[in-house]
Amino acid sequence: MDLLIEAVNEAELTWKADVCKYQKHHAKYGAHCDSLILAQTSSGDDEDTTGPAAGKKKFGDKNDAEFQKTLESVQKY
Repeated sequence: MDLLIEAVNEAELTWKADVCKYQKHHAKYGAHCDSLILAQTSSGDDEDTTGPAAGKKKFGDKNDAEFQKTLESVQKY
C-alpha cells in the first residue's frame, strides 16, 4: 500500500493520497496523523440541550424500540 500511495502522490494527478495511510514507520507518514480521530466517539454526555439537536433522540440508542426495529431490518441483508 505504501508503494501505491507514493506512486499516486508523485504522479501528476489532480489529487493526492492520504499520507496518514502509510505505515507509521514510513518516512513520509504525516506528522499530524497520530492526532486524528477516525471514528465518531461519545463523551458519555450525548444529550444536546442547547444546539439544533436539542430535544431529539440520542443517536444509536440500543434501548430505543425504533432503533431495534431498524437494526433488525437491516441485518436481514
